[in-house]
Amino acid sequence: MNIRKWLERAKNIDEDIKALEQAKNDAISKAIYQSPTFEEVVSMTKDNSNEQKNIAYSNFMDKLEKLQKKNFEIKAEILSAISELEDNRERAILTDFFVNNKPAITIADEKNCDLSVVYRKINSGIRNLEKLQRNAKDCKEKPRFANNKCDII
Repeated sequence: MNIRKWLERAKNIDEDIKALEQAKNDAISKAIYQSPTFEEVVSMTKDNSNEQKNIAYSNFMDKLEKLQKKNFEIKAEILSAISELEDNRERAILTDFFVNNKPAITIADEKNCDLSVVYRKINSGIRNLEKLQRNAKDCKEKPRFANNKCDII
């Protein structure tokens, strides 16, 4: 996995969390706000769709909790790597772009700089992280990122 893909995991998991939260909200709407049909009220079978809706909601909550925990771990790992960079502006831009999931145009506006500067800093930050990763191959020094393995990336 190259450094860019490794960094983009934080953005991707944010999108997964948003999709799962939407599905969870849909499930709770169905479980709470949808009235049972006449057949469900008079049915004597073991199948209870309201109960199944509540179980579906509960399953979404479990999945969401696991995904949020994974999100926290990934972002902590990425922040640890980014903190190794020497350039403050690179660190700030990489953090905003990959961890905080901000669009490059928003970062440019917030930093009062040109969009091309943001993209140059992102690319140079990625190159510098690649250099740090190559230098961390000697496992005698503390690995800088990637689950405490020097060469996983």
